[in-house]
Amino acid sequence: MDQQRIKYLLEKFSRDELVGDEAEEFLTLVSNAPESFLPDVFEDLDRIPHGRISENRWDRIVDSIVSVDKQERVPQRRNRSLSLYQWISAVAAIILIISFSVKLFLDNSKGAGPASATTTRDVQPGSNKAVLTLGDGKKIILDDSQIGLISKGGTTEVIKKRDGQLQINASALGSAGTSSMMEVSTPRGGTYQVILPDQSVVWLNAASTIRFPSVFSKSERLVEIDGEAYFEIKKAYHQGRRIPFRVKSGVQTVEVLGTHFNINAYKEEGVLKTTLLEGSVRVHTGAGSKLLKPGQQSVIGPKGAVEIYETDTEEAVAWKNSAFLFNELEINEVMRQVARWYDIQVVFEDSLPEEHYNGYISRNVPISNVLKMLEETGDLTFRINNGTVYIKAKKKR
Repeated sequence: MDQQRIKYLLEKFSRDELVGDEAEEFLTLVSNAPESFLPDVFEDLDRIPHGRISENRWDRIVDSIVSVDKQERVPQRRNRSLSLYQWISAVAAIILIISFSVKLFLDNSKGAGPASATTTRDVQPGSNKAVLTLGDGKKIILDDSQIGLISKGGTTEVIKKRDGQLQINASALGSAGTSSMMEVSTPRGGTYQVILPDQSVVWLNAASTIRFPSVFSKSERLVEIDGEAYFEIKKAYHQGRRIPFRVKSGVQTVEVLGTHFNINAYKEEGVLKTTLLEGSVRVHTGAGSKLLKPGQQSVIGPKGAVEIYETDTEEAVAWKNSAFLFNELEINEVMRQVARWYDIQVVFEDSLPEEHYNGYISRNVPISNVLKMLEETGDLTFRINNGTVYIKAKKKR
C-alpha cells in the first residue's frame, strides 16, 4: 500500500479539496487500510502547521457531516497537545467514520445515489452570475460576456478576467467630476468576484449588490453593499497619507485600512453582522462606534445597538469557500441560506420541532444532497416540487 499516497489524499480531504477520482481512490485505500496504520497517518497529518486545519474543522469533519446517528457522537479533540494516537484510540471505529464521510462527500460531489429527500425535479447549485451596471445606466450580463475588455470610459477599463471574476482598472485616483458610479449585482443562485479600482477584492454572495465609483477619490474609498460580501482590502496612499476604505450597509458604516472581513447585510436576516478575519475595522452607527479585533463579530439588531462577540470566522466565510457551514442554526436560518443559493421557495407544512443544526457540506452539489444531510441529522422530511421545498416533521414511530 502506498502510505504516502494516503497521507497526501487525507490532507486534501481535510481541506475539502478532494473530488472525483481522487475521492474514490481515497475511499478505497482507507477502507482497506489496516487499523494499525491509521494512527501513523493522523500523526503525520497533525504535523501540518497550526492554522491549516483548525480545531473546528477537525471536529466537524468527524462530528457534523459524518454522523448519521445524532446520538452517536465522536469524541472531539479539545486539546491539540493531546496526541492523535490517543485521540484515535478513543474512537475505535474511526476507519469506518472516515470511510463513510468520504463516501458521503463523494456522493455529494457527484450527485450520485438517491437522496432520501423526496424530489420530482432536482435543483442544481448556483453559479457565477452577475449583472454590471455602468454609470450611464447600461447593463451588461457578465455570465454572457466574453473574456477580455467589456467596457472602457475615461481612465477606467472593465475587464472580465475569467468566468466569475471582474476587474476594474483605473489609471489614477480622481475627483468627483472624473468618476461615475458602477454596480455589480448577483441574483439568487449567483456569486461573483470583483476587483475594485484600488485592486481590493470583493466576493459577492447570492442576491447581493455592491456599488462603487469607477475611480476612487484621494480622500476616501467608499462602497455600498446589500446582501453579503467578503472583502480583502489593499492599503492605498495619497501624498504619504493612508486613504481609508469604508463600506456602507444599512445603518452601519465599516471603516478599514487594510484587512479581511465579511459583512452579512441581508434584510431578511433582521441583523447586520460584520466578521473580522485579519487587521482591524471600526463599525460606526448612529449609536456610536466599536473596534473589532480578528476573530470578533459585530451584530446590530433592529434597535441599532452594536454588540461584539467572539465568533467562528470559518462559519462566516464558508459561503466564499463554496460550502454551507451550520453551527447551532435553526431550520429557518438554514433554509434562508439554502433558498438564496438554489433560488427556491420554502414552505413549512406544519409546526416544526425545536432543534438546531450543525453540519458542513459543499455548495457545489444539487439541492437534494443538502436536504439529504439535513434529513439524516434532524427530525424533518423534505420534498422538492417545481422549485419549492416542502418541509414537515417526521412521523413519530
